[in-house]
Amino acid sequence: MSMILSALVMASLIQTPQSYLTEALKWRVDRETALKRTDGWLSVAGLVWVTEGDSSIGSKKSSKIAISGIPAEVGKLTITKRKALLTVNPGVDVKVNGMAVTGTVAVKTDADGVADAVQFGSQSFKVIVRGARIGARIFDSNSTFMKEFSGCHWYPVNENFRIKAKYTAYTPPRKVNITNILGDVDSVAVPGYVEFVIDGKSCQLDAQEEGDTLFFNFKDFTSGTITYPAGRFLNVPKPVDGFVDLDFNKAINPPCAFTSFATCPLPPSSNILKVRISAGELNHHPAK
Repeated sequence: MSMILSALVMASLIQTPQSYLTEALKWRVDRETALKRTDGWLSVAGLVWVTEGDSSIGSKKSSKIAISGIPAEVGKLTITKRKALLTVNPGVDVKVNGMAVTGTVAVKTDADGVADAVQFGSQSFKVIVRGARIGARIFDSNSTFMKEFSGCHWYPVNENFRIKAKYTAYTPPRKVNITNILGDVDSVAVPGYVEFVIDGKSCQLDAQEEGDTLFFNFKDFTSGTITYPAGRFLNVPKPVDGFVDLDFNKAINPPCAFTSFATCPLPPSSNILKVRISAGELNHHPAK
């Protein structure tokens, strides 16, 4: 850790209430635990794009979805109009979400909600939809990314970056084009925006809804130096009485920081801040 960051750590310990510091540090431990799950981003070991029709599954090199260490010929994945069917060859041990399956079964893609996990021992895949593309994202709990992981890097917790931001709804909700790293463009609903002040400068971020939270995809003046170049993600509780608890200590790297097999969305132009957000997760591969 640099001398500057060491000094910031000491200042943070002095200025930050112990109860909040304890909660924030526990949240960071939980963040690393999620990354290391068998379906976490550190377990992602491959991504195979498939086409409409049948794609063979197995360890044979000729398999379209080739996964080492599983039976040579597992079966096939059939894509029809962005829906997926799994056919398992007789005598092959395959589970979907932990339940043994035989014959042909439907599997949910991530466009249907939470994608089903097609499992072969310590390995699995999930079907993802990205624009016109459909792929099989492969997971391996013994992946290289998992083995090389030595922990996340963070700014010291600083309660000054926990901000009560004013939330304003768009009426009607806006549609914003979001581009991912593959170049795919999706029209995404933006229900509203938040306003806040950092270093005396007024800032604004567009919000997306993600489950029971608001999701912010943003860049700032730390992006590309001490934090991840493409930007960071932040999920916060939905507004209460017109305000949002915008806690940048919980700003995290996108999945692309941990694996080359992710398809992360890039921040919209409205979420490129002209200030430094010196809080949250640092680049996963910090400069020496």
